[in-house]
Amino acid sequence: QIAAKSVKISNAKLDENEVHTIVVGESYDFNRKLSPSKSTDKTYWYILDEEYAEVDSSGVVTAKKAGITTLVAKVGIDRVSAEESTNKVVDSVRLNIVSPKETSADKFTYTIMNDGTVCITGCDNSLTEVVIPSMIEGKVVTEIGEWAFAYCSNLRSIKLPDSVTSIGKQAFYDCISLTSIDLSEGITSIGYNTFYGCISLTSIEVPEGVTSIDLSGCISLTNIDLPKSVTSVEFSDCVSLTNIDLPEGVTEIEFLNCRNLTSIKLPKSVTRIENYAFQYCSSLTSIELPQSLTYIGEDVFYGCSSLTSIEIPKSVTSMGFVDPYEEVSEELMDIFRNCPSLKTIIVTAGSYADRWARRVGHEDKLIRK
Repeated sequence: QIAAKSVKISNAKLDENEVHTIVVGESYDFNRKLSPSKSTDKTYWYILDEEYAEVDSSGVVTAKKAGITTLVAKVGIDRVSAEESTNKVVDSVRLNIVSPKETSADKFTYTIMNDGTVCITGCDNSLTEVVIPSMIEGKVVTEIGEWAFAYCSNLRSIKLPDSVTSIGKQAFYDCISLTSIDLSEGITSIGYNTFYGCISLTSIEVPEGVTSIDLSGCISLTNIDLPKSVTSVEFSDCVSLTNIDLPEGVTEIEFLNCRNLTSIKLPKSVTRIENYAFQYCSSLTSIELPQSLTYIGEDVFYGCSSLTSIEIPKSVTSMGFVDPYEEVSEELMDIFRNCPSLKTIIVTAGSYADRWARRVGHEDKLIRK
């Protein structure tokens, strides 16, 4: 046995701060030199914070997440001896794990807002892959403005920095080639029609913390997992969506023209279903309404041609079109117009829904509890 007296990580590419940089998703093969060179001791590699990178037994580091960590090489006759606190044959290199190369600021238009942060307002329409920088002119990027990337037909993927907290309405309108978007962990709001016309987007991961999301017009979206923080959702014209689980806490919903949606259960946090919310959901066969529901708006189930039965909670006190000043026709009050398959409406005897159904001409469908 020839014991090593020292070890040196030999091929690290250090900057002026003595740090080696690796891009997330990429790998780098580190070498080491032992002294004496004929040492028979073994080298063991470690990453101090494995949240950011991992290393294999030969010294190949793979970057996982942006941040700072340290690569350590320890030498000994075996792992036990290498890890002893008295072992002096150790070397280390600080690693700077960075996100994929940021798109140059000159590819964007932007404004510096009153609070000193940056709002992206537009981009070069030729861009296909975009990594938005977290800082421009030394100021933090916090917002994607209204219409900022609208009609960028070549855009395929975009990554937002964690500094972004808000996306404005129609920010990615008609980005017909967009297939991937990496939303920032700090985002709380996704505005009106943000992704409308993004016909190639099949899925999206919504981070915890988002309270409002509008994915209307994403015609290829088939499913989505919503975080518990969401309170408002809009999926109008998501014609490929077949089912969805709404978390408790959601209060506002819209599924207009989700014509492949087959079933849905509304959480008890929903107290109102606004006008047209399920209009033209022609494949909807089952919907479970919560006992907390008080209001069902105008033409909510218009054109739900596959709906065969529904139970209306006794908590409901208003249904259909209501005019506080004039008498409203039975037709305008009917929320089940153009629902030819509807055969059963289950109500509580004497409830508002019971009286409503008799008034609009659905008494033959009533089952009273």
